[in-house]
Amino acid sequence: MKIGDMVQYVHHSSWEHSGLGIITDQKEAFLRSGETILAFQIAWFDVVEEYGWNETIMNHAGWYDDADFEKDIKLFVEAL
Repeated sequence: MKIGDMVQYVHHSSWEHSGLGIITDQKEAFLRSGETILAFQIAWFDVVEEYGWNETIMNHAGWYDDADFEKDIKLFVEAL
């Protein structure tokens, strides 16, 4: 996954905007165990519709890690 990829929250595929969002940022996150993982910020389209891009990215986009991508989030369209 990388910035610009479109992803889908699989449990919301029947919702308006089909549970789609865009990865807008990434960072290393440190777990209590000392392990380092890569976390991704996602701006979901339903939130963007309500608040606009800037407000969504600054205040409403969530951070997700590998565990989320294993069970809840899948790659929908890969950015070039």
